[in-house]
Amino acid sequence: MSDLYLDSTAIKCFLDCREAFRLRYIENLVAAEPSFHQAIGIAVHLAAETHNRGGSFEDGLRLAADELQKFPENLLNPYSQTRFRELAAELPSMVACYFDEIDNSDLEIIAIEEEWSYEYLPRVFLCGRKDKVGRRASGDYVLFDLKTASEIGKNWKAEFRGSMLRDFGLALYDWHESRILRVPSTVKVECLVKPYKTKEPRIEIFDLPEITAYRKRFEQQLAWVVNEIVHYHNYYKDQHPWPMAQGQCLTKYGPCEYLKVCCFGRSNKILSEYIPRTEHLEVRRQREVPADSALNEANQKGRERNHNWNKSHK
Repeated sequence: MSDLYLDSTAIKCFLDCREAFRLRYIENLVAAEPSFHQAIGIAVHLAAETHNRGGSFEDGLRLAADELQKFPENLLNPYSQTRFRELAAELPSMVACYFDEIDNSDLEIIAIEEEWSYEYLPRVFLCGRKDKVGRRASGDYVLFDLKTASEIGKNWKAEFRGSMLRDFGLALYDWHESRILRVPSTVKVECLVKPYKTKEPRIEIFDLPEITAYRKRFEQQLAWVVNEIVHYHNYYKDQHPWPMAQGQCLTKYGPCEYLKVCCFGRSNKILSEYIPRTEHLEVRRQREVPADSALNEANQKGRERNHNWNKSHK
């Protein structure tokens, strides 16, 4: 009997495309070509953590640079390799931008890079890692999340804010903070806009109090999606494919990493372009993908919760 751990990335993947969720979290397949944007984001997060803990710019830059040195850029295509090298060369300016523009002097830092897990249903755990939680002199809690973004399009700022309001992770972290009685008064996104051509890196702060106002609605959405994932695991785990995405598989940000296997099938040539997935959360790294039997009790409990919720809202 294994436990099921769901973070916001897994839940968002399920909502976007159930087949992508199945390939990633049941078959444990990810594209062999690594994401250099993710590598840059991890490096910046390490530097930001150093700053938030009171460390020096030099220490933050060293940690970030050491992380980027591990990245296998030889696996990238020529265009991605060029862009990665451009961003890697700008790493000092990006780290300096965060150190210069983020001031924590008016906050009591409560948590930094805090991993958490919460048993939502029997043997079904929600989990994640919060970037920063602070408390103001007034006693109000503020939930912070660091994002890196590229400035794409004239309306990118409005589009980015809209995407953050729909971001499942921010709402999930706010939900968990409320459960442990550190109820945030607002959610703030520290967005590090990556440099491009003549544009320098900069910090944009997005204040998102709407997320705290949506808590009740989010609780309803969370109950639905967790029970839906449990249901799929319990009844359809050995079947494929699952329903595909309702939206586009190819966007301005690039194709879905599973587009080839969905379009061209599971030949040895196609599957050679994928490798086993590795976990980034310690709480999930110690767990394997759950067996069907691990979810029987959780699925039954979920159906009971749904039944009770429907009765109370008639």
